[in-house]
Amino acid sequence: MDSRILKINSFSDIISLKLLILQKLKLTDFKKDYVSEFDERLKNYLERNRNLKLIFQFDIVKIERRINIDVSLKNRKSEPYPDNYEMGNPHNRWFSVGRQITEEERLEEEIIFKRDVNEEISKFNLFCTQLSQINTEQISIININ
Repeated sequence: MDSRILKINSFSDIISLKLLILQKLKLTDFKKDYVSEFDERLKNYLERNRNLKLIFQFDIVKIERRINIDVSLKNRKSEPYPDNYEMGNPHNRWFSVGRQITEEERLEEEIIFKRDVNEEISKFNLFCTQLSQINTEQISIININ
C-alpha cells in the first residue's frame, strides 16, 4: 500500500486547515464551496486511490504556538488615543496610551485567554477524530513535536 505524508505545521482555524489539506491533495475547485464539501471530497479521493494511505503529521508544538498567537490577537482590545495626542509628534512615542490594569483584571484576562486556547485546541482535536473516522484504514494521524 502506498502512503502519502501530509505535514502540517500551522493554521489559523479549522476552515484554513481544511483548505490546506485540500490544496495539498490538489482537490480545490475555486468555483465551488470546497470547504463545506471537505468530507465528501476526501472520501471520493480515497475511493479513487484505494491503495493509498494518507498520513497526517501534525507538529503539535508549532500548532499550539500558532493558536496562542491567534487567540492573543483576537482578545487584544484597542484603546482609543487621547484627545490631545499628536500623531506626528515623535516625542509621543513615550506617551503611555493604555490604561493601567489591576491584578484582578489581569488574572481575569489570563483565565479568559486560557479558556479560549483550550477551546481552540479541543476544536482541533475534534477535527482530528472526525478526520480519522472518515476512513480508518486509509487515514492515520501522527502527532510530532
